[in-house]
Amino acid sequence: MKLKLLFSLLIIFNHCTLSVTYKLTHFPFTAGFFSAFHSVLGALDFYDTLQNDDGFIVDFEDQGLYYDPSRGPNWWNYYFEPIEIKANHNEVKKFPNYKKINFSFFGQFGLSRTRSHELIKKYIHLKPHIQKKLDTFLLENFFNNQIIGIHYRGTDKQEEAPQVSYEVLKLFIEREIKEQKNLKIFIATDDANFLSFMQKQFPGKIINSNATRSSDGKPPYRSPSRDPYQIGEDGIFDCLLLSKCSKVYRTASNLSDTAQKINPLIPVIQLNKSKWEEVEMYEYNTLALFNTTLSLLDKYEHKELTGFSITLPVISTEYPQNRCSNWWKTCFEPLSIGTNDQLEIPYYSSLVLGINNIFEMSANRAHELITKYITIQPTLLEKINTFINQECKNHYIIGVYYEHGWYSWIFNKLDEQIKKCPTPYKIVLITSDQYFFNEMKKRYSPVITMDINTSKDEAGIAQAILLSKLNEIIGSSSETIQIASQFNPTIPVHKVGKSWKEME
Repeated sequence: MKLKLLFSLLIIFNHCTLSVTYKLTHFPFTAGFFSAFHSVLGALDFYDTLQNDDGFIVDFEDQGLYYDPSRGPNWWNYYFEPIEIKANHNEVKKFPNYKKINFSFFGQFGLSRTRSHELIKKYIHLKPHIQKKLDTFLLENFFNNQIIGIHYRGTDKQEEAPQVSYEVLKLFIEREIKEQKNLKIFIATDDANFLSFMQKQFPGKIINSNATRSSDGKPPYRSPSRDPYQIGEDGIFDCLLLSKCSKVYRTASNLSDTAQKINPLIPVIQLNKSKWEEVEMYEYNTLALFNTTLSLLDKYEHKELTGFSITLPVISTEYPQNRCSNWWKTCFEPLSIGTNDQLEIPYYSSLVLGINNIFEMSANRAHELITKYITIQPTLLEKINTFINQECKNHYIIGVYYEHGWYSWIFNKLDEQIKKCPTPYKIVLITSDQYFFNEMKKRYSPVITMDINTSKDEAGIAQAILLSKLNEIIGSSSETIQIASQFNPTIPVHKVGKSWKEME
């Protein structure tokens, strides 16, 4: 009996000591209001699905576009009630940046409207002053009216999605008004010129808030004279008003995407897509997509996929005017396993899969998958082996890869390793930083660079494979070094510093 009681107490003690509070902080870059909002949704789904005694808090600290020192830290709490669930402030675990990116993508694209609505209703509650302002505006402008909502994201959004002309929206609204004479149009936009255009086309029909707008193509949140708090309030206020409309026409944007999650029953007509939603990417990174492939292979082996083919139809970065029908074949033999069903992966999903693999899959596991499924194209492998035989034979070879960070970090580690390595030795240097290249040439000898006549599409993979065949690697944290260790998990790797994605 005593033994049973002691065992029970031990379980309780261990359970208590193991509980942790997950803390979601802000991105390290200038993420917009609703990118951050979606990261909260994604993290809430993560927390809510755990169903244990761990806690969860949202604390953006003193970071972000909407942070105003006069209003205190954590701009999330300017607009919403604090999210602190079962918080144990003695055991706090911050999510690393790559997780926050994944949460944001998942919150926007991976969660259904219904699930998002459940999380919003359960955890996200407006501050009273915003709720009061919303109720007043609705009473004065929406009451007894049939309202069609338009969200037109102008300014910088054209960098991410094809621009929709003003005339397209005009035609849609003309059709709506023809069917319902007493219709009113609520317009949410950051583009002052669009609002002016619609007011002239439909006098007396347009409703709008007093949100800050731009007439010069620059987004309001980048204006040097902006009021950080007000920019955020304008965004959430227009989002809430859109969610109260009877139908919404929207361009690609996190703001209007959030509106349809606040009200999942609202009919929505989306007029364009952002590049994150497309299957074909306008820009791509072969290293990131290589990691996506490893993630898919892992899912296949765990019976989460019945099979897939790697075709990756994209637009070439080297020749943007030309479609590259299958860049994979320039580096590797064709890969097709399992069923022949075509699996199309949107850009955002491929990024999430790739990022997860980089930080969550061990080098040994990645190496198993590479050995089993992936074969380097003979022509590429011959180029790499020829370079090694000609330039590196009978030498101990240290690979140096530099992408970011303090130069002194690399120099100090290289000095340390040179003292330990056998002679003769050579240094194979890979960098795009000309100053660092010059400094390496001054300080060390012999330093050689990789010159194997690869295309831009091949270069990243070729560099990683070459590094994997050397004796050791020194370099700044990067996907290139990560993949090198996947091709050869036994190679000593000395990573200097962390990439921003690894940091909290």
